[in-house]
Amino acid sequence: WPRGGHGRAGRLGRDSAAWPAIVMGLRGYVALQVAVTIALAPKLLLVGALSLVAFEIALARRPCQEQV
Repeated sequence: WPRGGHGRAGRLGRDSAAWPAIVMGLRGYVALQVAVTIALAPKLLLVGALSLVAFEIALARRPCQEQV
């Protein structure tokens, strides 16, 4: 099985256990969008990197781990 979000989601037995897979999928989506933006406008490299750092900080500081 893949170890990413889709692999984890395929092994779930309860909806309440879905948040880790959702977070992994969301991380991948945000990173992909930042990478596409940087590929189209390389001058936005610093902005993209800071956006990813801010995204990770927001995920770490959310009041409830299941909140995505």
